[in-house]
Amino acid sequence: GEALDNVTLTLELPPNVELASWPGRRKLSWQVSLDAGENVLSLPLKLLFPGAGELVARLDTGDRQKTFRAPIPDYPAQGTEGPES
Repeated sequence: GEALDNVTLTLELPPNVELASWPGRRKLSWQVSLDAGENVLSLPLKLLFPGAGELVARLDTGDRQKTFRAPIPDYPAQGTEGPES
């Protein structure tokens, strides 16, 4: 891809997931600049309760929009349940 400056990045999180640094927020937007080629964004996610969901990321340049979707699998609950030894 091409380099893009001052792009609006919007993240939409499912109800069971939050960003560790922004607890309680389901939707966040901020301005970013993207380099040509592949860009990687590191997101510290916190799973609030078990359940599958989808993280949606939207890029908006003002005249173009692109949507990315990443499934969040249904991880088993951590606890005392499990195979017996």
